[in-house]
Amino acid sequence: MQKINKNMKKMPKTQSIWLKIGKITAWFLIVTIVANFLNIFIAPEVAHAASQVAYPSGDISAAGTWAVFPTSPTTKFDKVDEVGANDGDTSYLTHGTTAGSALFSFSAFSIPAGAIITNLTVTVVARDVTSGKNAVQPAISVNGTNYLTTSTSTEVPTAYTAISYAYTTNPLTPAAWTVADINGTGTRPLQGFGVSSADASPAFRITQVYATVNYTITNTAPTAVLNTPTNGSTIYTDTPDLVSTCTDVNGDTVEYKVQVDTVNTFDSSVSSQTFSRLTTAGYGSWQGVAVNSTNGDVYAVVSGGDIYKQTAGTGTFSPLNATGANQSWYGVAVNSTNGDVYAVVSGGDIYKQTAGTGTFSPLNATGANQSWYGVAVNSTNGDVYAVVYSGDIYKQTAGTGTFSPLNATGATKYWHGVAVNSSNGDVYAAAGYGDIYKQTAGTGTFSPLNATGANNYWYGVAVNSTNGDVYAAVGAGSNGIYRSPTYGPLLSKFSAIPDATFTDVTNGANTHPFPSGDQVKYTIQPGDALTPGQTYYWRVACIDPSVSNTYGAWSSTYSFIVDASVPTLGEILFLVLIGCAVFIGVKTGVIKLKPTKNEPIDKKPPKDIPPVLPKNNHQGPTSLCELRGTPSVDGITKIPKKDA
Repeated sequence: MQKINKNMKKMPKTQSIWLKIGKITAWFLIVTIVANFLNIFIAPEVAHAASQVAYPSGDISAAGTWAVFPTSPTTKFDKVDEVGANDGDTSYLTHGTTAGSALFSFSAFSIPAGAIITNLTVTVVARDVTSGKNAVQPAISVNGTNYLTTSTSTEVPTAYTAISYAYTTNPLTPAAWTVADINGTGTRPLQGFGVSSADASPAFRITQVYATVNYTITNTAPTAVLNTPTNGSTIYTDTPDLVSTCTDVNGDTVEYKVQVDTVNTFDSSVSSQTFSRLTTAGYGSWQGVAVNSTNGDVYAVVSGGDIYKQTAGTGTFSPLNATGANQSWYGVAVNSTNGDVYAVVSGGDIYKQTAGTGTFSPLNATGANQSWYGVAVNSTNGDVYAVVYSGDIYKQTAGTGTFSPLNATGATKYWHGVAVNSSNGDVYAAAGYGDIYKQTAGTGTFSPLNATGANNYWYGVAVNSTNGDVYAAVGAGSNGIYRSPTYGPLLSKFSAIPDATFTDVTNGANTHPFPSGDQVKYTIQPGDALTPGQTYYWRVACIDPSVSNTYGAWSSTYSFIVDASVPTLGEILFLVLIGCAVFIGVKTGVIKLKPTKNEPIDKKPPKDIPPVLPKNNHQGPTSLCELRGTPSVDGITKIPKKDA
């Protein structure tokens, strides 16, 4: 690595820039964050190879001399119809010495519409009875015509051997096979397959015959639709059923992924402290970006160019003609409190623009030029940090005086970026082909974070001083933008386990993976019970694991609120009195309402409940019970007496 970088410094500046692989561009970073915020992804169509196999299911015709073993029944197809591995001499046909053929019917293929047929391959597994020269070949029947000699004839070997022939075209035309041809629904249907021989002396045995259709198809990932709860609805249980339907246009079975959260971005919870890859990224001559959190001004630097500014985060990036000449700018930082802007030059100095106006003046940071690769500023106390490629991390206290080396790790590193949390003083530094290092509260040593479990070409790092999120950019190899911690939804459940909490509503007998088009229910479990009064969002995505194994796009996002009180009369389906408890039936379940503190129940109708309910909506005694005291609801919430 050291030799490589020494050679890089001898190269022309533009070549060195490309070899060093610049940091992520400002525009790409903005697009990345927006795309991640919106959780946008498009499931690709995947072209994949597939096949179907058919085995004999009946006899069509036979010519020549044939014998069957076992001798009963006398049919031929059942002696060669083993699925999977053949059974050797357990059952077989003997052909000879008069040559001929045998053709068999089969259960129809079901090749999906849109498939491209590669070939129809017929396989015959045969061996000699006695040594001698003979011949065997696969055969097919299409639309009433037998094609017995289209395939290649092969001498029968002494041990059972699979002899195959691939029909790439329909011999009736000849043209490429169509799906209708293969499935038997077209005007040139495949009707049978089997075996043929022009020389059956000496005789030979056949223990298995089968046909394989090989094809390719562009498989589209399944789509998901939410059924219940409907969007904006109110539910009366903290463990609701979430019902959705996934449809796969190719008819593949599907698995479900259900997410529930209190925010519609589905990222309210920390799921991991590791750095997760947010997106891949290209690279170019942009080398650093910074934003003023107070006024929204964005600064970006170009290696071999200028410093650019976008005012208030809108409009174009305008060159500032920072020093009157192009520089190898490699990093930029802004103090959000006073507007000071810092920029570093690789092979040069650190420059400062006071309060965000005027020229950038060199600070003569260390008394000599350095390979400055990154800079950061603490907006609370004014401390400035800068990193030197193949060197150390330097600090200027409170934004004044010289930059002093921190001997950050006890050895030089290929530092590429640095960031500081203005709230707690934590400092992060990124090492090219290494790790991300952290100094807690701005004191002590820099410790490696083992950010992704392996070294990466870290080229930049940034920290959100409000929530502590850390972002880092990788410029080569597994390039992209990474973030720690990793955020996810409150609940993320998969049917692939399989999980008994996923059940098929359309057909209860169906289990994971579920048929395309069936309504599938996920029931939130008591351990994940939702909070009364809280609004929740949910969505579903599905995957066809047996084919493309690709998730489709997320469904629409629906919201619902878990109600904190008993439903109104208009929502009640039935009331049941059992002992001292009232059971209230609503659309989404049954609520048990009971008195607390063993208080008595008077048998008289409450004023706001009609004295008569339809017979089919009421069970138990003819009178209703009025609750006295503070009632409670089992497993759901407290309910005011006035609503009871």
